[in-house]
Amino acid sequence: MVFFTPGSLILYRASASLLPQWPAVVCTDDVAPANFVQNRADGYVSLVLLMGEEQQFRWAHTTEMHDFDPFVPFTDEETVENTPGLGDAYEMANFALEAGFGLDHWREQVRKPITISSSGSEDGDADSDPEMRLALRASREHYFGKAPKKRSAILPTPSLSPPKRIRRPSTRFDAFKPAAKTPSSSHPTLSDPWQRHEDPCARSTSTDKNSGIRATHQKTTQWTPFVQRSFMDRLRHGPSSSKPVDDEIEGELCESKDFVQVLVGPKSEVSTLHKQAVWDRDYFRETRLSNLNYFDQNDDGIWQLKHPRLHEIEPADFAFAAEFLESGDFGHKYPEGDEEVHEAFAESISAWDTAEKLGMTDLLDHICDKMERIAPWDMWDVLAFACQVFTSPPPDLTAQTRMKDILATDIAEHYWIYIEDDHLSTTFVQRLRDLPELEHVIYVKRAKALKIRLGLEEEEDVMDMD
Repeated sequence: MVFFTPGSLILYRASASLLPQWPAVVCTDDVAPANFVQNRADGYVSLVLLMGEEQQFRWAHTTEMHDFDPFVPFTDEETVENTPGLGDAYEMANFALEAGFGLDHWREQVRKPITISSSGSEDGDADSDPEMRLALRASREHYFGKAPKKRSAILPTPSLSPPKRIRRPSTRFDAFKPAAKTPSSSHPTLSDPWQRHEDPCARSTSTDKNSGIRATHQKTTQWTPFVQRSFMDRLRHGPSSSKPVDDEIEGELCESKDFVQVLVGPKSEVSTLHKQAVWDRDYFRETRLSNLNYFDQNDDGIWQLKHPRLHEIEPADFAFAAEFLESGDFGHKYPEGDEEVHEAFAESISAWDTAEKLGMTDLLDHICDKMERIAPWDMWDVLAFACQVFTSPPPDLTAQTRMKDILATDIAEHYWIYIEDDHLSTTFVQRLRDLPELEHVIYVKRAKALKIRLGLEEEEDVMDMD
């Protein structure tokens, strides 16, 4: 019998329901209204509170409760998109997981009127009560009002047992460490990185000579700031993290030859970079050994970067790559504490996806260096990034191979923690089944480490005999 402690996030589905599994939190009886508790369902049941705009209490049998999986919005996007309210439910659950909400938080929330129903009812009666609808809306705005409005980067959040995170031991097993690190390429840098502001919508009325990315209104296109909209945007960043923003410059951009426009995303949102930051990148323009050239001029004579995969990239993800092009770094430079490390890790995943699509080998190398510098990492983050890296299509660049080694080494080093932890185990085993290359690399590294360990033990035995 699976037992979930109060305050744990789970996935709930009534035995006769055709709906997919739904995010919920296990509650104690004192959380629900007294009249609901008095009508306890027959058998061994637990009280659960369903997530979403219309939060509902249910009596759940053990067979109706399943381990919570924050990866579902990425592994089963079609179901989440086609089920009304399910995306919001995962958004609320993952934000609660990241924030570390405990049972006291849910007890406080349900002091407001919410919908209650028994296990056999799929629909509440909240729609018939205007005051109830207002209370539900206020509750939902309370959650999402706390969520960060800007980008964080992918990711399944840490431990599934709020408010604690699963962290690895501080000591590392030397047998898992790679023999040598691949040297990273040098990166051009500017004197100062981007200017950063707490308010991403704030505009400067004067020109900042040290700004990295600049924008202006001009005849053909209008700057659109990098705005995040998906629930992953709330999942990835904390409210205090730094995010790249744009500065407005005076004058018409079309009159300057020192800038290049980059049209990003399916809606071709325009960002503007210094020409010197992108012009000599051999993955954008290489005329000595090939005819590679992704630069072109539009009808107004403005230079534009027209890479064939730019439309596949979210503007928010490109923002980190743009910051790297301008300054040689991005996001948190020297993160301190678990939260900033988590955010820096998330930023790296966003930047990695962009770098792979654009072939930015120097950015890939930089991310590898940064990952090693900010270790140790959260175990959920490592697993999520490994899933992304090990599903990347060819070609296998040097940095991709290096990142696979970094992540697989870390997982192999903590293999038994992944296997034995109640919250990690199910998801970890499923990911190994889905990614045979990841499983193979982990086992090879474990076998090598075990051989070294056995050799050391044999030497110690011989020394003891002497």
